[in-house]
Amino acid sequence: MPPTTTTIAGRYLLSERVGSGGMGVVWRGFDELLRRQVAVKELHFPMHMSVEERERLARRTLREARAVAAVDDPSAVRVFDIVEQDGRPWIVMEYLDGSTLTDVLRERGPLPPDEVIHIGQSLINALEAAHAAGVLHRDVKPSNVMIAPDGRVALTDFGIATSLDGDGDGVDTTTSGVIVGSPAYMSPERARGEPPTAASDIWSLGATLWTAAEGRPPFEGPTGLATMTAVATEPPPRCARCAGPLGDLLLRLMDRDPAARPSLDVVRRELSGLVDTAPRRPAAEDPYPTETLPAAFDRTTALDPIVDATPAAASRTATPPAPAAPAPPAEPVAAGRRRHGLGWLAAALVGVLVIAAVVAGVVVGGNGSPNSSAGKSSPKASAAGDSPAGSSSGLPAGWQRYRNTSLGWSIGLPPGWQVRDEGDTATFTDPAGGRYARVDTRYPAGPSALGAWQDQERAFSGSHQGYQRIKLATVSYGGYPDAADWEFTFTSGAVSLHALDRGFVTSGKRGYAIYFQTHSDQWSSSAGLLQGFLSSFRAGSR
Repeated sequence: MPPTTTTIAGRYLLSERVGSGGMGVVWRGFDELLRRQVAVKELHFPMHMSVEERERLARRTLREARAVAAVDDPSAVRVFDIVEQDGRPWIVMEYLDGSTLTDVLRERGPLPPDEVIHIGQSLINALEAAHAAGVLHRDVKPSNVMIAPDGRVALTDFGIATSLDGDGDGVDTTTSGVIVGSPAYMSPERARGEPPTAASDIWSLGATLWTAAEGRPPFEGPTGLATMTAVATEPPPRCARCAGPLGDLLLRLMDRDPAARPSLDVVRRELSGLVDTAPRRPAAEDPYPTETLPAAFDRTTALDPIVDATPAAASRTATPPAPAAPAPPAEPVAAGRRRHGLGWLAAALVGVLVIAAVVAGVVVGGNGSPNSSAGKSSPKASAAGDSPAGSSSGLPAGWQRYRNTSLGWSIGLPPGWQVRDEGDTATFTDPAGGRYARVDTRYPAGPSALGAWQDQERAFSGSHQGYQRIKLATVSYGGYPDAADWEFTFTSGAVSLHALDRGFVTSGKRGYAIYFQTHSDQWSSSAGLLQGFLSSFRAGSR
Protein backbone atom coordinates (compact mmCIF):
# COMPACT_ATOMS: atom_id res chain seq x y z
CA MET A 1 0.00 0.00 0.00
CA PRO A 2 1.43 3.42 -0.90
CA PRO A 3 2.56 5.71 1.92
CA THR A 4 0.13 8.23 3.36
CA THR A 5 0.66 11.81 4.50
CA THR A 6 -1.88 11.68 7.33
CA THR A 7 -0.72 13.02 10.68
CA ILE A 8 -2.56 12.26 13.92
CA ALA A 9 -2.50 14.68 16.86
CA GLY A 10 0.12 16.76 15.07
CA ARG A 11 2.91 14.27 15.70
CA TYR A 12 2.11 10.71 14.54
CA LEU A 13 2.74 10.37 10.80
CA LEU A 14 1.02 7.32 9.31
CA SER A 15 3.14 5.54 6.71
CA GLU A 16 1.30 2.38 5.65
CA ARG A 17 -1.59 0.17 6.65
CA VAL A 18 -0.40 -3.24 7.77
CA GLY A 19 -3.34 -4.77 9.63
CA SER A 20 -7.12 -4.62 9.63
CA GLY A 21 -10.02 -6.16 11.43
CA GLY A 22 -13.76 -5.81 11.81
CA MET A 23 -13.53 -2.68 13.93
CA GLY A 24 -10.41 -0.88 12.80
CA VAL A 25 -7.13 -0.55 10.96
CA VAL A 26 -3.59 -0.58 12.28
CA TRP A 27 -1.01 1.67 10.68
CA ARG A 28 2.75 1.72 10.83
CA GLY A 29 3.57 5.21 12.02
CA PHE A 30 6.34 7.51 13.12
CA ASP A 31 6.33 9.70 16.22
CA GLU A 32 7.88 12.92 14.93
CA LEU A 33 8.30 14.30 18.45
CA LEU A 34 10.18 11.36 19.97
CA ARG A 35 11.59 10.13 16.63
CA ARG A 36 10.50 6.50 16.90
CA GLN A 37 8.32 4.02 15.02
CA VAL A 38 4.91 3.34 16.50
CA ALA A 39 1.78 1.36 15.77
CA VAL A 40 -1.41 3.42 15.47
CA LYS A 41 -4.84 1.82 15.73
CA GLU A 42 -7.65 3.67 13.96
CA LEU A 43 -11.18 2.85 15.09
CA HIS A 44 -13.84 2.24 12.43
CA PHE A 45 -17.55 2.48 13.13
CA PRO A 46 -19.75 -0.08 11.32
CA MET A 47 -22.12 1.57 8.93
CA HIS A 48 -25.28 0.37 10.69
CA MET A 49 -24.36 1.75 14.14
CA SER A 50 -26.48 4.36 15.83
CA VAL A 51 -24.91 7.41 17.47
CA GLU A 52 -25.42 5.81 20.88
CA GLU A 53 -23.69 2.61 19.78
CA ARG A 54 -20.78 4.54 18.30
CA GLU A 55 -20.32 6.44 21.55
CA ARG A 56 -20.39 3.18 23.47
CA LEU A 57 -17.80 1.66 21.13
CA ALA A 58 -15.58 4.71 21.53
CA ARG A 59 -15.82 4.39 25.33
CA ARG A 60 -14.97 0.71 25.06
CA THR A 61 -11.93 1.43 22.93
CA LEU A 62 -10.67 4.01 25.39
CA ARG A 63 -11.26 1.57 28.22
CA GLU A 64 -9.32 -1.07 26.32
CA ALA A 65 -6.42 1.33 25.82
CA ARG A 66 -6.39 2.33 29.47
CA ALA A 67 -6.36 -1.34 30.42
CA VAL A 68 -3.34 -2.04 28.26
CA ALA A 69 -1.55 1.15 29.37
CA ALA A 70 -1.91 0.03 32.99
CA VAL A 71 0.02 -3.19 32.28
CA ASP A 72 3.71 -2.36 32.70
CA ASP A 73 5.88 -5.34 31.81
CA PRO A 74 8.25 -6.21 28.93
CA SER A 75 6.10 -9.29 28.31
CA ALA A 76 3.09 -7.16 27.36
CA VAL A 77 2.75 -4.77 24.43
CA ARG A 78 2.87 -1.14 25.59
CA VAL A 79 0.44 1.69 24.87
CA PHE A 80 2.15 5.07 24.46
CA ASP A 81 -0.72 7.46 23.86
CA ILE A 82 -4.48 7.81 23.34
CA VAL A 83 -5.65 10.68 21.14
CA GLU A 84 -8.90 11.78 19.53
CA GLN A 85 -9.21 12.98 15.96
CA ASP A 86 -12.11 13.12 13.52
CA GLY A 87 -14.43 12.19 16.39
CA ARG A 88 -12.72 8.84 16.94
CA PRO A 89 -10.12 7.58 19.40
CA TRP A 90 -6.72 6.54 18.05
CA ILE A 91 -4.39 4.32 20.10
CA VAL A 92 -0.63 4.70 19.74
CA MET A 93 1.27 1.55 20.65
CA GLU A 94 4.68 -0.02 20.70
CA TYR A 95 5.91 -1.22 17.31
CA LEU A 96 8.07 -4.33 17.25
CA ASP A 97 8.70 -6.91 14.58
CA GLY A 98 8.02 -10.59 15.13
CA SER A 99 5.70 -13.55 14.54
CA THR A 100 2.69 -14.85 16.40
CA LEU A 101 2.89 -18.20 18.13
CA THR A 102 0.27 -19.33 15.63
CA ASP A 103 2.65 -18.49 12.77
CA VAL A 104 5.54 -20.27 14.48
CA LEU A 105 3.50 -23.43 15.02
CA ARG A 106 2.34 -23.44 11.41
CA GLU A 107 5.92 -23.15 10.22
CA ARG A 108 7.61 -25.48 12.68
CA GLY A 109 5.02 -27.75 14.21
CA PRO A 110 4.97 -28.64 17.93
CA LEU A 111 7.64 -26.93 20.04
CA PRO A 112 10.05 -28.73 22.38
CA PRO A 113 9.35 -28.50 26.13
CA ASP A 114 12.12 -25.99 26.85
CA GLU A 115 10.57 -23.48 24.44
CA VAL A 116 7.10 -24.12 25.83
CA ILE A 117 8.44 -23.37 29.29
CA HIS A 118 10.11 -20.16 28.09
CA ILE A 119 6.86 -18.99 26.50
CA GLY A 120 4.97 -19.86 29.66
CA GLN A 121 7.34 -17.89 31.88
CA SER A 122 6.90 -14.78 29.73
CA LEU A 123 3.11 -15.07 29.67
CA ILE A 124 3.06 -15.43 33.43
CA ASN A 125 4.96 -12.15 33.71
CA ALA A 126 2.40 -10.42 31.48
CA LEU A 127 -0.61 -11.87 33.30
CA GLU A 128 0.82 -11.08 36.72
CA ALA A 129 1.34 -7.47 35.65
CA ALA A 130 -2.18 -7.33 34.20
CA HIS A 131 -3.84 -8.83 37.25
CA ALA A 132 -1.82 -6.58 39.55
CA ALA A 133 -3.17 -3.62 37.55
CA GLY A 134 -6.70 -4.93 38.03
CA VAL A 135 -7.07 -6.14 34.45
CA LEU A 136 -8.22 -9.49 33.07
CA HIS A 137 -7.03 -10.33 29.56
CA ARG A 138 -9.87 -12.73 28.61
CA ASP A 139 -8.34 -13.74 25.27
CA VAL A 140 -5.02 -15.50 25.89
CA LYS A 141 -4.37 -17.64 22.81
CA PRO A 142 -1.52 -18.39 20.34
CA SER A 143 -2.34 -15.57 17.92
CA ASN A 144 -2.06 -13.09 20.80
CA VAL A 145 1.41 -14.33 21.75
CA MET A 146 4.20 -12.58 19.87
CA ILE A 147 7.73 -13.96 19.48
CA ALA A 148 10.43 -11.52 18.39
CA PRO A 149 13.61 -12.53 16.53
CA ASP A 150 15.62 -11.89 19.71
CA GLY A 151 13.47 -14.38 21.63
CA ARG A 152 11.29 -11.86 23.45
CA VAL A 153 7.80 -13.19 24.07
CA ALA A 154 4.94 -10.79 24.74
CA LEU A 155 1.20 -10.96 25.21
CA THR A 156 -0.81 -8.66 22.94
CA ASP A 157 -4.39 -7.74 22.18
CA PHE A 158 -6.19 -6.74 25.33
CA GLY A 159 -9.12 -5.98 23.01
CA ILE A 160 -11.70 -7.65 25.25
CA ALA A 161 -9.84 -6.92 28.47
CA THR A 162 -11.93 -5.94 31.47
CA SER A 163 -11.22 -4.45 34.85
CA LEU A 164 -11.35 -6.66 37.91
CA ASP A 165 -12.89 -3.81 39.91
CA GLY A 166 -15.61 -3.13 37.37
CA ASP A 167 -14.15 0.18 36.22
CA GLY A 168 -15.62 1.28 32.93
CA ASP A 169 -18.66 2.93 31.46
CA GLY A 170 -21.23 1.03 33.46
CA VAL A 171 -22.46 -1.08 30.54
CA ASP A 172 -21.42 -4.36 29.03
CA THR A 173 -19.54 -2.95 26.07
CA THR A 174 -19.05 -6.39 24.54
CA THR A 175 -22.82 -6.63 23.96
CA SER A 176 -25.06 -7.99 26.67
CA GLY A 177 -25.63 -11.73 26.64
CA VAL A 178 -22.82 -12.52 24.21
CA ILE A 179 -19.68 -14.45 25.03
CA VAL A 180 -16.60 -13.04 23.33
CA GLY A 181 -13.47 -15.04 22.70
CA SER A 182 -11.97 -18.07 20.97
CA PRO A 183 -13.70 -21.34 21.86
CA ALA A 184 -10.60 -23.55 22.16
CA TYR A 185 -9.01 -21.09 24.61
CA MET A 186 -12.09 -20.01 26.54
CA SER A 187 -12.31 -21.38 30.10
CA PRO A 188 -15.17 -23.75 30.95
CA GLU A 189 -16.85 -21.19 33.21
CA ARG A 190 -16.80 -18.57 30.44
CA ALA A 191 -18.11 -21.12 27.93
CA ARG A 192 -21.02 -21.65 30.34
CA GLY A 193 -21.69 -17.92 30.40
CA GLU A 194 -20.29 -17.24 33.86
CA PRO A 195 -18.26 -14.10 34.66
CA PRO A 196 -14.50 -14.36 34.03
CA THR A 197 -11.97 -14.29 36.85
CA ALA A 198 -8.18 -14.36 37.07
CA ALA A 199 -8.49 -18.16 37.06
CA SER A 200 -10.08 -17.91 33.59
CA ASP A 201 -6.87 -16.37 32.23
CA ILE A 202 -4.93 -19.20 33.89
CA TRP A 203 -7.03 -21.81 32.07
CA SER A 204 -6.38 -20.04 28.76
CA LEU A 205 -2.67 -19.95 29.57
CA GLY A 206 -2.73 -23.73 30.01
CA ALA A 207 -4.59 -24.25 26.73
CA THR A 208 -2.13 -21.99 24.90
CA LEU A 209 0.91 -23.85 26.26
CA TRP A 210 -0.79 -27.18 25.47
CA THR A 211 -1.17 -25.98 21.87
CA ALA A 212 2.49 -24.92 21.74
CA ALA A 213 3.53 -28.42 22.84
CA GLU A 214 1.11 -30.38 20.66
CA GLY A 215 0.77 -28.13 17.61
CA ARG A 216 -3.03 -28.15 17.87
CA PRO A 217 -5.66 -26.96 20.35
CA PRO A 218 -6.64 -29.15 23.31
CA PHE A 219 -10.30 -29.06 22.28
CA GLU A 220 -11.50 -29.23 18.68
CA GLY A 221 -14.94 -29.70 17.20
CA PRO A 222 -16.58 -29.45 13.79
CA THR A 223 -17.97 -26.04 14.78
CA GLY A 224 -17.05 -23.34 17.25
CA LEU A 225 -20.13 -24.12 19.33
CA ALA A 226 -19.17 -27.80 19.44
CA THR A 227 -15.71 -26.79 20.66
CA MET A 228 -17.23 -24.62 23.38
CA THR A 229 -19.46 -27.50 24.44
CA ALA A 230 -16.44 -29.79 24.75
CA VAL A 231 -14.56 -27.19 26.79
CA ALA A 232 -17.53 -26.78 29.13
CA THR A 233 -18.32 -30.46 29.61
CA GLU A 234 -15.23 -32.61 29.00
CA PRO A 235 -12.06 -33.07 31.08
CA PRO A 236 -8.86 -31.64 29.55
CA PRO A 237 -6.81 -34.05 27.43
CA ARG A 238 -3.34 -35.13 28.47
CA CYS A 239 -0.43 -33.67 26.49
CA ALA A 240 1.26 -36.60 24.75
CA ARG A 241 4.38 -34.64 23.77
CA CYS A 242 5.03 -33.26 27.25
CA ALA A 243 4.53 -36.26 29.52
CA GLY A 244 5.70 -35.98 33.10
CA PRO A 245 5.70 -32.89 35.31
CA LEU A 246 5.05 -30.41 32.48
CA GLY A 247 2.07 -32.40 31.23
CA ASP A 248 0.75 -32.74 34.78
CA LEU A 249 1.02 -28.98 35.27
CA LEU A 250 -0.89 -28.24 32.07
CA LEU A 251 -3.71 -30.54 33.20
CA ARG A 252 -3.96 -28.64 36.47
CA LEU A 253 -3.98 -25.31 34.67
CA MET A 254 -6.96 -26.54 32.64
CA ASP A 255 -8.90 -28.01 35.55
CA ARG A 256 -12.62 -27.42 35.03
CA ASP A 257 -12.88 -26.15 38.61
CA PRO A 258 -11.43 -22.61 38.75
CA ALA A 259 -10.59 -23.02 42.44
CA ALA A 260 -8.43 -26.06 41.69
CA ARG A 261 -6.14 -24.25 39.25
CA PRO A 262 -2.73 -23.23 40.58
CA SER A 263 -1.92 -19.55 41.04
CA LEU A 264 0.47 -17.80 38.66
CA ASP A 265 3.10 -17.74 41.39
CA VAL A 266 2.88 -21.50 41.80
CA VAL A 267 3.04 -22.01 38.03
CA ARG A 268 6.12 -19.79 37.84
CA ARG A 269 7.95 -21.82 40.51
CA GLU A 270 7.07 -25.14 38.91
CA LEU A 271 8.13 -24.01 35.43
CA SER A 272 11.41 -22.71 36.84
CA GLY A 273 12.03 -26.12 38.39
CA LEU A 274 11.57 -27.77 35.00
CA VAL A 275 14.02 -25.55 33.09
CA ASP A 276 17.08 -27.75 33.64
CA THR A 277 15.24 -31.02 33.00
CA ALA A 278 13.22 -30.15 29.90
CA PRO A 279 14.36 -31.67 26.58
CA ARG A 280 15.81 -29.05 24.28
CA ARG A 281 16.01 -28.58 20.55
CA PRO A 282 19.60 -29.06 19.33
CA ALA A 283 21.48 -25.76 19.46
CA ALA A 284 22.57 -26.02 15.84
CA GLU A 285 19.02 -26.33 14.63
CA ASP A 286 17.46 -23.21 13.14
CA PRO A 287 14.66 -22.24 15.53
CA TYR A 288 12.63 -20.64 12.75
CA PRO A 289 13.16 -22.79 9.65
CA THR A 290 11.33 -22.04 6.43
CA GLU A 291 11.41 -25.60 5.11
CA THR A 292 8.27 -27.71 4.77
CA LEU A 293 6.61 -29.07 7.87
CA PRO A 294 6.90 -32.69 9.04
CA ALA A 295 4.41 -34.90 7.27
CA ALA A 296 2.47 -35.43 10.50
CA PHE A 297 1.75 -31.72 10.99
CA ASP A 298 -1.12 -30.16 9.08
CA ARG A 299 -0.41 -26.52 8.27
CA THR A 300 -4.15 -25.80 8.22
CA THR A 301 -4.77 -26.93 11.81
CA ALA A 302 -7.20 -24.57 13.51
CA LEU A 303 -4.93 -23.13 16.18
CA ASP A 304 -7.15 -20.38 17.49
CA PRO A 305 -10.60 -20.14 15.92
CA ILE A 306 -12.81 -17.27 16.99
CA VAL A 307 -16.43 -17.61 18.03
CA ASP A 308 -19.03 -15.45 19.68
CA ALA A 309 -22.10 -17.20 21.02
CA THR A 310 -24.83 -16.78 23.56
CA PRO A 311 -24.55 -18.79 26.79
CA ALA A 312 -27.64 -20.74 25.81
CA ALA A 313 -26.10 -21.80 22.52
CA ALA A 314 -22.81 -22.70 24.16
CA SER A 315 -24.51 -24.94 26.73
CA ARG A 316 -26.03 -27.29 24.18
CA THR A 317 -24.74 -30.81 24.48
CA ALA A 318 -25.50 -31.83 20.93
CA THR A 319 -22.89 -31.07 18.30
CA PRO A 320 -24.47 -29.15 15.40
CA PRO A 321 -23.89 -30.65 11.95
CA ALA A 322 -21.38 -28.88 9.74
CA PRO A 323 -23.18 -26.31 7.60
CA ALA A 324 -23.14 -26.57 3.88
CA ALA A 325 -21.66 -23.16 3.27
CA PRO A 326 -20.24 -20.24 5.22
CA ALA A 327 -22.57 -17.33 5.66
CA PRO A 328 -22.75 -15.61 9.01
CA PRO A 329 -25.76 -13.34 9.28
CA ALA A 330 -23.79 -10.52 10.82
CA GLU A 331 -22.20 -7.21 10.19
CA PRO A 332 -18.85 -7.51 8.43
CA VAL A 333 -16.43 -8.74 11.09
CA ALA A 334 -12.95 -9.71 9.99
CA ALA A 335 -11.25 -12.53 11.81
CA GLY A 336 -8.06 -10.56 11.85
CA ARG A 337 -5.98 -12.92 9.75
CA ARG A 338 -2.40 -12.24 10.87
CA ARG A 339 0.28 -12.96 8.34
CA HIS A 340 3.87 -13.83 9.19
CA GLY A 341 6.16 -10.91 8.51
CA LEU A 342 3.67 -8.11 9.24
CA GLY A 343 5.00 -7.96 12.76
CA TRP A 344 3.53 -6.71 15.99
CA LEU A 345 1.61 -3.98 14.26
CA ALA A 346 -0.96 -6.34 12.81
CA ALA A 347 -1.12 -8.36 16.00
CA ALA A 348 -1.83 -5.24 18.01
CA LEU A 349 -5.10 -4.70 16.15
CA VAL A 350 -7.20 -5.25 19.21
CA GLY A 351 -10.23 -7.35 18.79
CA VAL A 352 -13.70 -7.58 17.55
CA LEU A 353 -16.67 -5.87 19.16
CA VAL A 354 -19.26 -8.59 18.75
CA ILE A 355 -22.52 -7.66 17.10
CA ALA A 356 -23.59 -11.10 15.88
CA ALA A 357 -23.88 -14.18 18.02
CA VAL A 358 -22.20 -16.39 15.46
CA VAL A 359 -19.30 -15.34 13.22
CA ALA A 360 -17.63 -16.94 10.24
CA GLY A 361 -15.61 -19.49 12.21
CA VAL A 362 -18.84 -21.14 13.36
CA VAL A 363 -20.99 -21.10 10.28
CA VAL A 364 -18.42 -22.42 7.86
CA GLY A 365 -18.93 -25.82 9.37
CA GLY A 366 -15.51 -25.83 10.99
CA ASN A 367 -14.02 -23.96 13.89
CA GLY A 368 -12.34 -21.10 12.17
CA SER A 369 -9.42 -22.86 10.57
CA PRO A 370 -7.32 -21.19 7.90
CA ASN A 371 -8.13 -21.82 4.27
CA SER A 372 -8.78 -25.52 3.91
CA SER A 373 -6.95 -25.69 0.61
CA ALA A 374 -3.58 -26.48 2.12
CA GLY A 375 -0.55 -25.39 0.21
CA LYS A 376 -2.28 -22.69 -1.83
CA SER A 377 -0.78 -19.27 -2.05
CA SER A 378 -2.21 -16.26 -0.27
CA PRO A 379 -5.48 -15.03 -1.78
CA LYS A 380 -5.13 -12.68 -4.69
CA ALA A 381 -7.94 -10.88 -6.37
CA SER A 382 -8.40 -8.30 -9.08
CA ALA A 383 -11.07 -6.13 -10.55
CA ALA A 384 -11.20 -6.36 -14.30
CA GLY A 385 -13.33 -6.18 -17.46
CA ASP A 386 -16.81 -7.54 -18.02
CA SER A 387 -17.07 -11.25 -17.37
CA PRO A 388 -14.94 -14.29 -16.63
CA ALA A 389 -13.24 -16.15 -19.41
CA GLY A 390 -15.63 -18.57 -21.05
CA SER A 391 -18.76 -16.91 -19.61
CA SER A 392 -21.42 -15.48 -21.88
CA SER A 393 -23.14 -13.61 -19.04
CA GLY A 394 -22.58 -9.89 -18.91
CA LEU A 395 -22.72 -7.55 -15.95
CA PRO A 396 -25.07 -4.70 -15.06
CA ALA A 397 -24.07 -1.43 -16.65
CA GLY A 398 -20.97 0.07 -15.09
CA TRP A 399 -20.13 -2.99 -12.98
CA GLN A 400 -16.72 -4.65 -13.00
CA ARG A 401 -15.89 -8.28 -12.38
CA TYR A 402 -13.96 -8.96 -9.20
CA ARG A 403 -11.88 -12.15 -9.17
CA ASN A 404 -10.42 -14.08 -6.29
CA THR A 405 -7.64 -15.85 -8.19
CA SER A 406 -6.60 -18.03 -5.25
CA LEU A 407 -9.96 -19.80 -4.92
CA GLY A 408 -11.10 -19.15 -8.47
CA TRP A 409 -14.48 -17.49 -7.91
CA SER A 410 -15.61 -14.15 -9.27
CA ILE A 411 -18.51 -11.75 -8.82
CA GLY A 412 -19.79 -8.48 -10.24
CA LEU A 413 -18.89 -5.32 -8.33
CA PRO A 414 -20.93 -2.09 -8.50
CA PRO A 415 -19.07 1.15 -9.26
CA GLY A 416 -17.17 2.58 -6.30
CA TRP A 417 -17.83 -0.29 -3.91
CA GLN A 418 -14.96 -1.03 -1.52
CA VAL A 419 -13.40 -4.49 -1.18
CA ARG A 420 -11.83 -6.33 1.72
CA ASP A 421 -10.69 -9.80 0.61
CA GLU A 422 -9.30 -12.19 3.19
CA GLY A 423 -9.29 -15.37 1.13
CA ASP A 424 -12.12 -17.44 2.55
CA THR A 425 -14.21 -14.29 3.07
CA ALA A 426 -14.54 -11.18 0.91
CA THR A 427 -16.67 -8.18 1.89
CA PHE A 428 -17.99 -5.54 -0.52
CA THR A 429 -19.21 -2.27 1.00
CA ASP A 430 -21.32 0.50 -0.48
CA PRO A 431 -19.36 3.76 0.01
CA ALA A 432 -22.69 5.54 0.51
CA GLY A 433 -23.33 3.39 3.58
CA GLY A 434 -26.19 1.15 4.63
CA ARG A 435 -25.46 -1.81 2.33
CA TYR A 436 -22.85 -4.51 1.95
CA ALA A 437 -22.39 -7.97 0.42
CA ARG A 438 -20.08 -10.81 1.34
CA VAL A 439 -18.86 -14.03 -0.25
CA ASP A 440 -17.80 -16.87 2.06
CA THR A 441 -16.26 -20.17 1.02
CA ARG A 442 -15.96 -23.57 2.66
CA TYR A 443 -14.27 -26.77 1.54
CA PRO A 444 -15.45 -29.41 1.96
CA ALA A 445 -19.04 -28.26 2.35
CA GLY A 446 -21.34 -29.62 4.99
CA PRO A 447 -24.18 -32.03 4.23
CA SER A 448 -27.02 -29.55 3.66
CA ALA A 449 -27.40 -25.87 2.80
CA LEU A 450 -30.89 -25.79 4.32
CA GLY A 451 -29.68 -27.61 7.43
CA ALA A 452 -26.89 -25.06 7.82
CA TRP A 453 -29.38 -22.19 7.86
CA GLN A 454 -31.67 -24.00 10.29
CA ASP A 455 -28.77 -24.46 12.70
CA GLN A 456 -27.65 -20.87 12.36
CA GLU A 457 -31.16 -19.48 12.77
CA ARG A 458 -31.49 -21.13 16.18
CA ALA A 459 -28.37 -19.36 17.44
CA PHE A 460 -28.98 -16.07 15.66
CA SER A 461 -32.64 -15.62 16.59
CA GLY A 462 -31.85 -15.95 20.29
CA SER A 463 -29.13 -13.31 20.26
CA HIS A 464 -30.47 -10.58 17.97
CA GLN A 465 -33.29 -8.26 18.87
CA GLY A 466 -36.32 -8.11 16.66
CA TYR A 467 -35.39 -11.18 14.61
CA GLN A 468 -38.09 -12.11 12.08
CA ARG A 469 -37.80 -14.88 9.53
CA ILE A 470 -39.02 -14.03 6.05
CA LYS A 471 -37.87 -17.11 4.18
CA LEU A 472 -35.96 -20.31 4.92
CA ALA A 473 -36.18 -22.76 2.04
CA THR A 474 -34.32 -24.58 -0.69
CA VAL A 475 -34.04 -22.74 -3.99
CA SER A 476 -32.97 -23.43 -7.54
CA TYR A 477 -29.81 -21.51 -8.31
CA GLY A 478 -27.33 -21.70 -11.15
CA GLY A 479 -27.70 -25.45 -11.59
CA TYR A 480 -25.94 -26.10 -8.28
CA PRO A 481 -27.00 -29.41 -6.66
CA ASP A 482 -27.85 -27.90 -3.25
CA ALA A 483 -28.92 -24.32 -2.55
CA ALA A 484 -31.01 -22.59 0.10
CA ASP A 485 -32.07 -19.05 1.02
CA TRP A 486 -32.37 -17.57 4.49
CA GLU A 487 -34.02 -14.13 4.46
CA PHE A 488 -34.72 -12.25 7.67
CA THR A 489 -34.88 -8.90 9.44
CA PHE A 490 -33.49 -7.84 12.83
CA THR A 491 -32.62 -4.68 14.71
CA SER A 492 -29.31 -3.25 15.83
CA GLY A 493 -29.82 -0.36 18.20
CA ALA A 494 -32.43 1.83 16.56
CA VAL A 495 -31.70 0.51 13.06
CA SER A 496 -33.82 -2.13 11.31
CA LEU A 497 -31.78 -4.37 9.00
CA HIS A 498 -32.87 -6.73 6.22
CA ALA A 499 -30.65 -9.56 4.95
CA LEU A 500 -30.57 -12.52 2.63
CA ASP A 501 -28.05 -15.36 2.82
CA ARG A 502 -27.86 -17.73 -0.14
CA GLY A 503 -25.83 -20.86 0.52
CA PHE A 504 -25.02 -23.39 -2.16
CA VAL A 505 -22.72 -26.31 -2.92
CA THR A 506 -20.94 -27.00 -6.18
CA SER A 507 -20.60 -30.42 -7.76
CA GLY A 508 -17.04 -30.36 -6.44
CA LYS A 509 -18.37 -30.17 -2.86
CA ARG A 510 -17.17 -26.63 -2.29
CA GLY A 511 -19.62 -24.52 -0.31
CA TYR A 512 -20.31 -20.85 -0.98
CA ALA A 513 -22.59 -18.26 0.52
CA ILE A 514 -23.54 -14.84 -0.79
CA TYR A 515 -24.78 -12.56 1.98
CA PHE A 516 -26.48 -9.24 1.27
CA GLN A 517 -27.65 -6.75 3.91
CA THR A 518 -29.27 -3.32 3.83
CA HIS A 519 -31.23 -1.02 6.08
CA SER A 520 -34.82 -2.24 5.87
CA ASP A 521 -35.99 0.96 4.23
CA GLN A 522 -33.44 0.37 1.44
CA TRP A 523 -34.44 -3.23 0.71
CA SER A 524 -36.87 -2.60 -2.14
CA SER A 525 -34.61 -0.10 -3.85
CA SER A 526 -31.69 -2.52 -3.50
CA ALA A 527 -33.36 -5.36 -5.40
CA GLY A 528 -31.26 -4.68 -8.50
CA LEU A 529 -28.03 -4.79 -6.50
CA LEU A 530 -28.97 -8.10 -4.91
CA GLN A 531 -29.89 -9.61 -8.25
CA GLY A 532 -26.66 -8.31 -9.76
CA PHE A 533 -24.56 -10.03 -7.10
CA LEU A 534 -26.46 -13.32 -7.36
CA SER A 535 -26.56 -13.46 -11.17
CA SER A 536 -22.91 -12.47 -11.65
CA PHE A 537 -21.32 -14.95 -9.24
CA ARG A 538 -19.15 -17.65 -10.81
CA ALA A 539 -17.88 -20.47 -8.63
CA GLY A 540 -14.25 -21.53 -8.78
CA SER A 541 -13.19 -24.87 -10.16
CA ARG A 542 -10.60 -25.56 -7.46
